[in-house]
Amino acid sequence: MRLRHVHIENYSRLPAIDLEIRRHAVIVGRNDAGKTSILRCLNYLLGSTMSQLYGGMKISDLADPIRAFVVRARLCDFADEERALFPDEISIDMAGEASLLIELRAEILAGEDVLSIRRYFPESGHARQPTRDQLNAIGWRYLPAARNGGKDILDGRDGALKTLLGGVDLTDELDHLSEAIFEFDSVLSSSPALEQLRRLLAQQLNEALPDGLVDSDLEIRSVVSAGDLLRAVAFYVKDGVHSRLITEQSDGLNALIAMACFDLAMAGANVVAIDEPETHLHPASQRALASLLAKGGNQKVIATHSPAIVQRFDPDDVIAFSPGKECRQLALGMVSAYDKTMAHWWTSSRLEPLTAKTLVLVEGVADRVILEAAFEAVHFNADGAGVSIVELGGAESFSAVYRLFGPQGFGIGITGLVDEDHEENWASVMGVDVSLLPDLGIMVARADLEHEYVDALGPSIVVQKLIDAGVLLPDKLMRDVGAMDVASVSSQGIRGFCGKSKRKVYSALAVAPLIEERHVSIMRGVRDLIGFLMKGR
Repeated sequence: MRLRHVHIENYSRLPAIDLEIRRHAVIVGRNDAGKTSILRCLNYLLGSTMSQLYGGMKISDLADPIRAFVVRARLCDFADEERALFPDEISIDMAGEASLLIELRAEILAGEDVLSIRRYFPESGHARQPTRDQLNAIGWRYLPAARNGGKDILDGRDGALKTLLGGVDLTDELDHLSEAIFEFDSVLSSSPALEQLRRLLAQQLNEALPDGLVDSDLEIRSVVSAGDLLRAVAFYVKDGVHSRLITEQSDGLNALIAMACFDLAMAGANVVAIDEPETHLHPASQRALASLLAKGGNQKVIATHSPAIVQRFDPDDVIAFSPGKECRQLALGMVSAYDKTMAHWWTSSRLEPLTAKTLVLVEGVADRVILEAAFEAVHFNADGAGVSIVELGGAESFSAVYRLFGPQGFGIGITGLVDEDHEENWASVMGVDVSLLPDLGIMVARADLEHEYVDALGPSIVVQKLIDAGVLLPDKLMRDVGAMDVASVSSQGIRGFCGKSKRKVYSALAVAPLIEERHVSIMRGVRDLIGFLMKGR
């Protein structure tokens, strides 16, 4: 059984959402975007008892107090034993596909200040709530972000290690192990030192207890019994010549071990939800863990900040939250595993844009350096506005990025700054006339960004800054910029120098600190782009 669709409405922490759940659901977004809220709503619906619901849900959870707070999910792909537990609840559509609709409604009773909570199967023809066996069959498991590192996951009352050990069948070894326990207890009972301690403690308890204690009533033996052979078993990790308990590793290693064991222990669950699996983990460990989670046989619903986690899952499984709490998904099958776009852009270092409201596409590092300096000069807070600058690594990559992140992909707002010689190509990709690019937030630097900042700052100031930074050598002025001295350097000469591929980044880094608001007003492409972004805030 797995989730196919989720609907949430009138929840104070989220706008109304409808999500198609595919093989997995990897929910990525910034802090307070709403990722955890989705997991919490699903846990209300699929994993909580009625007493937990009444203890956990509040009137303040309702965005509009006169309407019901609704969480609804449709599940599909039933095993035969699961079908048997839902004889009246599973429905068949016109295409012959079986599914199970379950709904949670919380509303304020008329004239009262209390919540009424109802969980039922809307398509069943009855109003009965799910039985314990039915909830168990759904197989939902939830690991919240608020956890004590890896120790609780591994060694808690319902920890992963106890779950794994509890699933071991010792039938064939039962006699041998029971005999070993009996022999160990015999050694304990025959120890003179322990016998002396037992008698001393029995005497003390005889005087302390109201009814006294007979000497033979106190025994010393192992906590392990034939009915619980693995009660005192622990796992150790060998580190060179030393061995340490698996629960006594470093925070990062402990967290990684805990998540790996949790995934293994939950192999029998149908849907496993994990909030922030990346906690305490190095990016390399995050990728390793994500690979384990993605390969598992059950469905994962994961909330994460980590591009390293996202990258290990199929793009079809990703649900991106914008800063405005809008959910975005790719059209199913739009990007295949063999797609060059995916191979180049579906990497952890390039996935930060998923959580942005607006992308600013620039050709390379030099453009980003100048644009960030301009943002600072005019006091434009890009992070606060949900704006992310993306380096294309060349203007020709615009098509791939527009396809993945644009209106036919994740639906993120696309703006950008392009050199004059590539404006027609960008317009063609967007399917518009070149004259309409500024209206869509694509501004043109004429002829390129080096022209804009040299003209704004002045050629002599740029030359002197490049000399001070060691980018341009004073005795090479004639060779590099065609001038005898700084004062005689032309705009054309220094533009050409700064625009050479090997010098673009060094030149941009050198002059960026000089850019002030008055210079931005002269840099037409940059100025118009910032104006467009400010209007969109």
